[in-house]
Amino acid sequence: MLPINGSSEVVPTLQLSKLSNLSHLSMSGNFFIHLPPVALLNLFHLKELHLNRLDKLVKIDSRTVPCSQLLGEQ
Repeated sequence: MLPINGSSEVVPTLQLSKLSNLSHLSMSGNFFIHLPPVALLNLFHLKELHLNRLDKLVKIDSRTVPCSQLLGEQ
């Protein structure tokens, strides 16, 4: 699992785009305000995503995580 910790309000999309084999990601405890549609775009093998304690998060774009991924469908 890769934990992303920091005080930034911006999701590090450029860095995440280079981790296409990542299967577990924790973004918990950050100050992100918005998860844009490109945030998880290249994470083709992502199986587990933790979004706990995101107190400033006000929006997750519906295109960020397709419904089929949320339901565990292939």
